[in-house]
Amino acid sequence: AWDGYVKGSVTEKDFLEILRCVEEINSRFWLVPDLFDVEYEFGQVSASKTSYVDGKASMESGDYEAAMQSFAQVIPEDTENYTDAIRAAKQAESAYISEVVQQAKSLAASESWDEAISLLELAGDVVGYNEQLQSLAIEIATDCYAAAVAEAYRDGDWLSTVRYYEAAMEDPRVLAPTAEMTRLYSESRSSYIAGATPR
Repeated sequence: AWDGYVKGSVTEKDFLEILRCVEEINSRFWLVPDLFDVEYEFGQVSASKTSYVDGKASMESGDYEAAMQSFAQVIPEDTENYTDAIRAAKQAESAYISEVVQQAKSLAASESWDEAISLLELAGDVVGYNEQLQSLAIEIATDCYAAAVAEAYRDGDWLSTVRYYEAAMEDPRVLAPTAEMTRLYSESRSSYIAGATPR
């Protein structure tokens, strides 16, 4: 009965009826000394099967983060669902990352830089290191500084232009400044020094 339950050919209701009968007999004759272990495993596999069902429901509703969390709780002993849960978890992660990337790009397009980067960092906490998320975070952080440098330069605020550029250089999220950022920095630095030099 146990093998049938974990493989899905015996329903939980039927298995519980069998288990109750065995418990009744065992309480009188102690024929199954490891019955407690079976009961414990049943609880684990039952919870696993529930997690699998929850994961499928979350996938269908588009809640990919919840789906990943549910599929992660499916255990190897749940042979009916374990292999499919691994596959479904990968699909949920892919869909989740695609959704986050789209949202982050939309936020960046409206110059909500900090929100976009926070969203990507949160997604990184959920899925772990992901090259696509990391690359986009670097791109958005660089664009944020590039916009700040360009705006300060347009306003003729040489000192702020220099400071924004230097902040970008110190920010670990920015691998390298753009060529345009470097050009504006160099011109602003020269203009600032020239303006600060006594005549």
